[in-house]
Amino acid sequence: MTSASKGMLMSPIAWLTYDRCLEFLDGERLVLLRNRAGEPFLKIWTDVVDDVTRWWYVRTTEVELNHFLFCRLSLKQVILSARDGFVYVVDIRRNGDLQNVTLEATTALPKESLPSDDSLFDSDLGFEAPRDEHTVLIDGRWQAADLSKLEKRLTDVVSFLAPFGTDVMHHKGQQETLFLKDAFTSYRYRGGWVQKLTFDRLSRVVPAEKQVELDKLFYASPGIVKFRMDPVYEGRVRLALKAFEARRLEARAAYHALHETLLALGRAEDSAERSSESVKAEIADLRSTLPALSNRLAIVLGGIDLARVQSTANDEENTGQLLAAYFRRLEELYDLEADCKRDELVDNRENALAIPELLDDDPGDP
Repeated sequence: MTSASKGMLMSPIAWLTYDRCLEFLDGERLVLLRNRAGEPFLKIWTDVVDDVTRWWYVRTTEVELNHFLFCRLSLKQVILSARDGFVYVVDIRRNGDLQNVTLEATTALPKESLPSDDSLFDSDLGFEAPRDEHTVLIDGRWQAADLSKLEKRLTDVVSFLAPFGTDVMHHKGQQETLFLKDAFTSYRYRGGWVQKLTFDRLSRVVPAEKQVELDKLFYASPGIVKFRMDPVYEGRVRLALKAFEARRLEARAAYHALHETLLALGRAEDSAERSSESVKAEIADLRSTLPALSNRLAIVLGGIDLARVQSTANDEENTGQLLAAYFRRLEELYDLEADCKRDELVDNRENALAIPELLDDDPGDP
């Protein structure tokens, strides 16, 4: 056994396990690893000389890792604020053999090997691997009521996408919508209470073991809250939020068109003159526009099996109301999650040179 191999076996990085690849470009470039205690390490590609690839292993904190993933810190900042004050420098030959393991103080790292000042995380270079947790950045303005609302809205979005997501297996989708069959035929959406009843009923589709559950809270400035989730449901929520972010103005316009029509229909149906020919004609006209408006909103939001929604809701008004209620909850979830990071990306790109002090209130610090 070579001295390098002995050094590797004796070092803490010998027992790291693979979590996921964060950035991939003609091979892995940034990998998240964890030790036996669950602490995060970043494995960072730095250079290739002849047939030897050099990697840096950096022990960080859960808070700083998530600040990096949310573009609050650059990769350079994470490296220079390594918990140990040094990085493991590992050289590996092309055939996979270990050549050398050394320690390098962060203050002595060669400047030419460090990432750039604006080395913010690029999620487009990563793999959307299944995750069993959903992470949200929070700041000091958040209160217990905000966390409760966040959990409720996350649960609502999961409850809607569980039976109505486009990636639901056909036979499973049939079972789920059969459970909901005729559930909303007697509903008339004239207030918030009915909306609550709707999502309470939808939530029963989600098995108890797959319900959203608050898992961890790292309170810092900003801090992190993690919800334990079924990986399939977490993936649907993540895609729904990304789609909403990409087309939120168009989605809001589609929602408002549908919402105003539903309100006008409600007023007409509740009118004292609803038996008159003119009001009957107005109701018929409003109802005839609902399918196109519902279809437009479903397409813009993406990830929704509209046919399954329609078969469950049984009529176009209930279909529109279900979609409108889902939109409001998805938008509120998006706003809650974006509250802490809104405008931060631009600020961080402009101020990436300012390396922040280590966050003393990370519960992972000894």
